[in-house]
Amino acid sequence: MAALALSDEYAASTPWPSAAAWCRRWLWDPVRRPESSYSSAAASTAVGMFVLQCAKRTYETYRVNVFSDTAIGLWYYASGYMHYAGAIVTVLAEAPVAATAGKQQSSALESVRLVGALLVFAWAYREQWRANVALAEARKRGGRVVTHEHIMITGGLFDLVSSPQMLTEVVMYGAWYAVLWGGTGWKYVIAFVWGNQFEIALISHRWYQEKFRDYPRERKAIIPYVL
Repeated sequence: MAALALSDEYAASTPWPSAAAWCRRWLWDPVRRPESSYSSAAASTAVGMFVLQCAKRTYETYRVNVFSDTAIGLWYYASGYMHYAGAIVTVLAEAPVAATAGKQQSSALESVRLVGALLVFAWAYREQWRANVALAEARKRGGRVVTHEHIMITGGLFDLVSSPQMLTEVVMYGAWYAVLWGGTGWKYVIAFVWGNQFEIALISHRWYQEKFRDYPRERKAIIPYVL
């Protein structure tokens, strides 16, 4: 009871609206670590990156991508939603609490790290968009979808790797790791994402090589000139 009263008193003393305080008490506090692993600037930057990525992925899904005429498993479909929700919770779980966030001062080294990570993220963000647009346009003629077949694409990162969209996903999660440097949970997120992207990219690369006999020999699966 004492802990509950303390929690209520703390919620009442913060500038959070009542709905946000309720969400924090029942959704955030149960998963939050006692001590933060990074600054509020890092946490805010990471969440902002997530907002941008989720907005792009949503727009691509409904307005850009031309999907193959095959079905995917319900679990695979649902896992995407669970991943993004879990990743954001992972960021917030190690972020500073509202009452102490304003007291933290970002160092010059952290500012340089955040700016560098954002620049890398911006590059990968743009290149992933370009790759997805190129994949969609390859199945269109005059703005209309004419095929759902896989087509060998050239130009840009496609001249270096078979799956630029997966290469850029790996780079973006690396940028998140730099932003959240010192965190614990993100190591598991990045291990899952990198393992998943590398596996799919290698499988796709072998499939392209078998389907297209004239597939460029110098083109790698996911890492230019390496893998």
